Amino acid sequence: MRNFLLIVILTSCVLIIIGLIFLFPVCWGTTMRCIYTARVEISIALITIFLFIFSSIFPSRDVQILTGFAGIMLSVLILLVPTKLIGVCQSPEMTCHSKSLPALKILGSLLILTTGLWTIHSLYKK
Repeated sequence: MRNFLLIVILTSCVLIIIGLIFLFPVCWGTTMRCIYTARVEISIALITIFLFIFSSIFPSRDVQILTGFAGIMLSVLILLVPTKLIGVCQSPEMTCHSKSLPALKILGSLLILTTGLWTIHSLYKK
């Protein structure tokens, strides 16, 4: 189960990184809010990737539990940055508003769910 959750978490983070650059791009080259959102989201996704790779290298129970709680906080941050903290462009016609925002909401929710399951699995593992 842990390997499956690890694959889902890492794939979601890679989709956030590749998605913001290629699949559902933001308005690169301008100074709009969506660029700052994309930079923060990519940074948080990279931190999450490194965190969970670190936890797979050191498989002790304490490391797994702390990784799960840190992953939940980072996942909530991934969901809050485009919705409440920084935001995206106000115009609904912009690609960042019509494509990036829904994709980030879906991937952030998936990350919250999988990191929560990771934490529950780590807490009750013997």
